[in-house]
Amino acid sequence: MNDGPASPPPSPARELASDEILRDGGAVRVRAVRPDDADRIQSHFRRLSKRSIYLRYFNQRRELPVVEIEQMTHVDHVGRVTLLAVERREAVEDVIGIGLYERVDGRPQRAEVAFSVLDAHHGRGIGTVLLEHLARIARRHGIEEFQATVLGENRKMLEVFAFSGFEVDRSLEDGVFRVRFPTHETLESFEAAFERKVEATTASVGRGLPAPSDPSRGSSSGSEE
Repeated sequence: MNDGPASPPPSPARELASDEILRDGGAVRVRAVRPDDADRIQSHFRRLSKRSIYLRYFNQRRELPVVEIEQMTHVDHVGRVTLLAVERREAVEDVIGIGLYERVDGRPQRAEVAFSVLDAHHGRGIGTVLLEHLARIARRHGIEEFQATVLGENRKMLEVFAFSGFEVDRSLEDGVFRVRFPTHETLESFEAAFERKVEATTASVGRGLPAPSDPSRGSSSGSEE
């Protein structure tokens, strides 16, 4: 008989696998990262344009350092979360978007959030979908505020935050925006998510794809927009 303390229940984020319809009517799966995703994440990075790399990392690099990939793939799904937006091609998963957050040291109720999306998939709403999932997970684990550091020229990422419906506060210093916003759901964020899903559902019908029965929820099995 084990009289030790009970282990905490696993984070629901660990099992996340949600099929989402995007702005253009295409489909993507948002799922939790796994340790075996290291090569997929490196492949994602290698296909980013030089500009996307600069906007995301504020510098140029040819590859992601192994230590950074390990930090992204070995997470606790509570204080550090990485979500992947993937397309499946002949049983092979292609990572087209990454969203992550990590609790700020000394501020357990605040987390830094960041995204990267392959250039060919900009404008499809992938960053917005990832943000919605990350905010939902953060709320569940007591994270009350997100913060992000965004270059002033990264207009698309700034628009993702501005049109999210969250109560965004931002300040500009030396060409860099410091963005902060509460993760709690607002009427505006609910309406923004609902409108996105209605638009996506309409686009999917136009493409002859099956649409979710309830556009306010979608369907679930488990450096820019």
